[in-house]
Order: sequence, then structure tokens, then C-alpha cells
Amino acid sequence: LLIWKISFVGFFEQKMLHDFRLIVSLDPKKGISSRARFLESHSVTQLTLDSVPIRKGERWCERRYVYVLDDIRDKLSPIIVQVNYSIVDEGYMERQLRPVMDAYLPSMISGEINIQKDCGKDNICIPDLQMTAKLNRESILIGADDRFNVSVVIHNALEDAFEAQFFIVAPVGLDYEGFTRQMPSRPITCSQPKELNNGKNYVIACDVGNPLPKSSTVRFSMQFSTENLDLVMGGISLNLTTNSTNNETERTLVDNDVLLVIPMEVKADFIVTGVSRNESYHYDFNDRRDDFVFDSDAGPVVSHVYEIRNLGPSTLSEMSVDVYWPSYFVDNAKPLLYLIDDIETEGKITCELLQKGHINSEGLIVVPRPEDAIERVFRVKRQEKANSRQRYEEKSDVLKALRNAMALMKQSLGDFGNAFGQMRNVLQRVRLNCMEMACSQWQCKIKDFKKDERVLLKVDSRLWLNTLIDEVFYDAMISSLVIVEVTKLPYKHPTIELPLRYAVASTIVNPKDPTRVSRGVPTWLIFVAILAGLTSLILLIMLLWKFGFFKRKRPPRGQALLSKPPEPEYYGYSSYSSAQTPVTNRHYHLTAPTKV
Repeated sequence: LLIWKISFVGFFEQKMLHDFRLIVSLDPKKGISSRARFLESHSVTQLTLDSVPIRKGERWCERRYVYVLDDIRDKLSPIIVQVNYSIVDEGYMERQLRPVMDAYLPSMISGEINIQKDCGKDNICIPDLQMTAKLNRESILIGADDRFNVSVVIHNALEDAFEAQFFIVAPVGLDYEGFTRQMPSRPITCSQPKELNNGKNYVIACDVGNPLPKSSTVRFSMQFSTENLDLVMGGISLNLTTNSTNNETERTLVDNDVLLVIPMEVKADFIVTGVSRNESYHYDFNDRRDDFVFDSDAGPVVSHVYEIRNLGPSTLSEMSVDVYWPSYFVDNAKPLLYLIDDIETEGKITCELLQKGHINSEGLIVVPRPEDAIERVFRVKRQEKANSRQRYEEKSDVLKALRNAMALMKQSLGDFGNAFGQMRNVLQRVRLNCMEMACSQWQCKIKDFKKDERVLLKVDSRLWLNTLIDEVFYDAMISSLVIVEVTKLPYKHPTIELPLRYAVASTIVNPKDPTRVSRGVPTWLIFVAILAGLTSLILLIMLLWKFGFFKRKRPPRGQALLSKPPEPEYYGYSSYSSAQTPVTNRHYHLTAPTKV
């Protein structure tokens, strides 16, 4: 309710009326955002009374009802009511003396409407906002569609905080998905993200109370997603701030700001698998021929298919793929897997052959042949030959050697043990790969490789039978190689180690009649075998000599002598007869001399 009174004091006649013009304005400093309205019209903030007649010595009184809007923000400052008044000059005759305003009195009067506050006797509110914030996760997966929450608690420990607000500054690309109130009794509103001038961050402003009363608390959480986050260095930083229009003291501002740093956890994983369409081939020595016209004259088709699949969760911006194909022998340049066409691909991959002259270098007529789709070939082989697929996990030492130079993997015989190892390998399956062959190489690129996406590679060639027959290979394994490396991620971080993997597809070839194969043993192996046998024999002789095998101990030698027999009582007897002359029987015994 507004009541204003106007009294008129002048030197005119008592009965003479004078008209006044009154203009009443509500909260004029706010303009169209005035916080008060006249009750008779909800949109009127200014009331004009063009003719108010007042006689000399009279008082004029007027009452008007005013209401304050519910959703006003400024509740701290008072609402100003301003009244401008002036004398209406109309209605006076030409020579009639007209009244004038006192130049020493203001032509405007004002008053204040104070909004009731709980600010004590001095009507000055000094709040103490205390904020805490935490994450619901210790780390997040950057580059994946990963979500996390920021839980915020704001408590006012002192007097009312007017226009209490919360601000959060986040990097561009971190999607804001909304907020959830944990105390529904107190309303909270948040604005849409507004990009800052630097173009790298945006800010979100939330109203948490107007006022936020003494000893009250608000709790809410904000949801974010990293799906579209591209560039990150080190981690994600979130700056949180809370304040109000009535300032706090310096000693209570320390808990008005919180910095949250979210560590990055990168998980970029993929697999590489390779398979040969036909695991093995059998060739006949009678198939050798020199008059090649068509590509089918050279030999059967050998096809290797590779699949690269992104296991996620991160998107891989760029990958490099190197395909090595054993085309020729290094020594005599004889073809082995003769290329009849360029590599076939499917998916987000582009390839370029570095040795373009390796494709049909003999100028054979390539006969079109029906082929299944690459995807179908690989799916069937994956089901039927699942055990032949090979997946190689990352081994940095071997992989770097393959990437830098395939020749570094050739190791010369350095000692006697390695020589025996090589002798054993000769008796096993012969392996023909890019460490021994002149390979054709494709360089490929994969871009924007999302989770669960895949690419397929397929290489077709002819197995050159003449080379197998001339070189007399039995049970040989011919292998191709694919090396895949992640070269770029959709985000930057100095400590991220980019993964590297490789796969091998192999084809086994052997003759139909193994008895015709003459596999000679190299001369150096014969020499090593003889040397090993002689060394073993010498060691055995030395061992026997050490233990005295060649030192025999003989018994002592003696000489036979003739000696008298012992006394008769021991070895003889005597007999007497009256008729005959007594005869003595003599006995002789040979004994060896004894040592005394």
C-alpha cells in the first residue's frame, strides 16, 4: 500500500484551484526489470495523474496498492518509489498571473520499500558459504562414451546469502548433460553452457538460493560425458566457485573455490588376425612347364585374408598398416607367390603398393575367376579354421626389429651350440617368409576407426610351382606378415603408449611323391658332425686314462725246485718181513720256494 500526501501553500486567493501533474515510478533504477507493480495493472510500473486540483492551504491524499514480484533476484537493495510533480499551465488566461514552483524545492520526492531480511539489528547480512565437491569415479576413459558425476554440497554457516550462485568452468567437448537435486525442497536452476572468450572452456551458472538462509545446505550433482572430448593434455580440470551479492569476509573465502582434476585412463585395444584360404597345397614334379600363357599355368591360387577390429572403447584416429608378401627369392629372383592383382580392401582403409612392378611382372593373361566376398570368405574360415588363426600380442623387441629392418632378425652362427641348432632346423619344416625373401610391401592407413568397426585385407597370388620343383622344397611353410600400429588418437597425452600388433598367415606346401625329393645335407654340417664325433672320442679316451683303465697290475713270477719229501711219519710208512730184506719206499714232492 502506497500513501502520498500533497499540501499546497501559496499567495493566491483561497478559492482558486490549481492543477498539478503527478508521475509515480516504481523501482525506476531497474527500468523494465522493476521488481514492483501497481495492483490495478500487472504491467504498470509508472502511474501518471495529469490533473490533481488543489486549493490553497488544502492537503490532497492518495492511496495506491503495489505488489512485489515473486521471482525477483535483487532482494538485498530496497525498492525505490519516485514521485515527480509539476503545475499544469493550461487553463489560465493570457494576462492572468500564473503560479510558479519554488526553485529551492525539489521537483521530485522518493521513498524506499525495504524487503524484509534476517540480517540482525544492523540490517547487513554477512554470509559464509562453504563448498565441497567430489567425483563418483577415480578416473575416466578418454575418447570413449564415458560418463561421470560431480557431487556438490554448499552450506551457509552465517547470515542470509542473497543471489547465491554456483559456477563451474569445464573444457569444450566435455558434454554437460544436466543436474540432479538431492534436496528437492530447495529449488536450483542452472543455465545452459556459455562459451568463454578463449574458446577452450565454457561456464555453467546455477542459482542455489535467493536468499540461501542461515545454516541451510543444498546438495546436487552434475552429469558429464566425454564422448565428444577431443583434445586433452594431462587430464580434465574443473573449476568450481560459489558466491553471493552480499560479500563475505576475507577469512571465509578460502572454501569458496574447488579445483577438480580428473585423471585420464586410456584403453585403446584392437586385434589383428590372419588366415590362409587353403591351409596346404600338394604339387607334382611332373607339373613343371616353361610355356606360361595364363596365370593359372604358374600354379594354384594362394589367398591370405587379414582382419583388423577395434575392440574399443576409444576411437582410433589413425592407424598405419604394413603388409609384407613373399614374392621373390633374394638370391636368384625366382618368383614364389606371384602377384596377379593389387590388394583388396573393405572398410575405412586405403593401401598403396611400393613395388608396383611386382604385379604380374611376367605379363601373363589373368583369367577372371569367381570369388566370394571378402567378408564371407573370412567368416567361413573363421568358423572352420578357428584353430589356424593366430593372434600376436605386443612384443616390443621383436616388433621394433620387424618395423625397422627385417634383415636384423638374421643372426649368424656365433658358437658351437648355434651350429647344432641350425643342423636340427634343417631336418624340420622349411620356413619361407620376409626374412628370407624379397617381399612386396603395401603401406595402408586407417582413419576414424571407431569401436567394433573392422577392416578386411585380401591378397591373391599364384604359387609358382617351377620354383618349388627347382629348389626341391618338402614340407615348406610360406608366410605373409601384417604389422598394425596406432599412430594418432583423438586426444593428446605425453604418457600414452600407442599399441602395436602383428599377425601372420601361413600356407604349407609339399610334393605328392616325397620319395623323389633328394634333400642333400650341406657340407658344413658333415664337417661339424665329424668334428663332434672326434671330439667325443678324444674326451672318452682321456676320461678312461684318467681313471687308470690302461694301467694293469700282474701277479709276481716264481721258479720250480726239487726238494725232499717230509718225514715218513707225515707222508710215508715202513714194513718188516722175516723172509725178505727190508725195502724203503721213497716219495718226491715239488714245491716252490717260500720267502722268509
